[in-house]
Amino acid sequence: MWSRWCVFAALGSVLASGAAFGAPPRPITLDYQRGDGAGSCPEEESLRAGVAGRLGYDPFTSTAERHVAASVSGAGAGLQARIALTDDARGTSAERRLTSSQTDCSELAATMALAIAMAIDPLVSTRPAPAATVAEPPPVEVKESPAVIPIVVEVERAPPAPVVRQAGIPVRAYAAAGAVGTAGMSPGAAYGATLELGARRAALSLGVAGWVDFTRSESLRVGKMETSAILGALVPCWHRGIFAGCALLLGGALRASGVGLVDARQVSTSLFAAGGRLALQVPFGSLWMVAAHADVVAPLTQTVLRVSGEAVWTSPSLAAAVGLGVGVLFP
Repeated sequence: MWSRWCVFAALGSVLASGAAFGAPPRPITLDYQRGDGAGSCPEEESLRAGVAGRLGYDPFTSTAERHVAASVSGAGAGLQARIALTDDARGTSAERRLTSSQTDCSELAATMALAIAMAIDPLVSTRPAPAATVAEPPPVEVKESPAVIPIVVEVERAPPAPVVRQAGIPVRAYAAAGAVGTAGMSPGAAYGATLELGARRAALSLGVAGWVDFTRSESLRVGKMETSAILGALVPCWHRGIFAGCALLLGGALRASGVGLVDARQVSTSLFAAGGRLALQVPFGSLWMVAAHADVVAPLTQTVLRVSGEAVWTSPSLAAAVGLGVGVLFP
């Protein structure tokens, strides 16, 4: 291989000797082939431009006695290039092979252009660099071995991609107020008002509501009885579209007083109940919504109101409520 390399270099010196002494450069033809696995390698025009950029002139023509044949193809996990130089007039020839362990052909193509330029003119590396229109490829460290000349390429690793953290699911606070009608919470049917505050994240929400049944009168055989209720509620919900299913846990006080009775009194008793709610929330705009709900609860304690020792009202096993109101979703 060393003798063949010497012949290759010597042949380049002889071929370039005329130009070294001021004679016009002898033309040379280029035959360039890309084999299997070399799809990333440049086309013939790019290789010609690279050699011309090294020499400072275009040495190639379509007919000449000098010939350079270059080919590149895949070799295992890398690439292999072959450069053969012949001179029909002098009957000389030389061949050189280059290999690269990389599948990226940019470094190997630059080395091929340099090798062809040095074969045509071995003194090209001793002359000032010509003003070339082709960008100078970065230098490549080439080590010679008895069989091949491997290319040692330093690959600059790209910085690691920044870690993109996925934004969390937002939590939105809400407030709702409206009117409510009840049956079974106190004697007869009653109506009142509710105010609910809470927070929602995705399909889940948790609210705390205040509930007031306004004072109403219930006529008795003698006189009448007035009742009112004040309740608090814990309302966890699961939402799907505009509908929601909720659990209810109620706690508060029921107040009752006699009017027009001989021994009229005012009493308060605790009231606890648990049940469920079916809610409907229809948004309009990005902040507002119309809210409606229907509740069914079961009292956890039984309440009995008595007048003169006679029971006039006993809490039923089930109570119901319906409500309608408006709400606002905070950003």
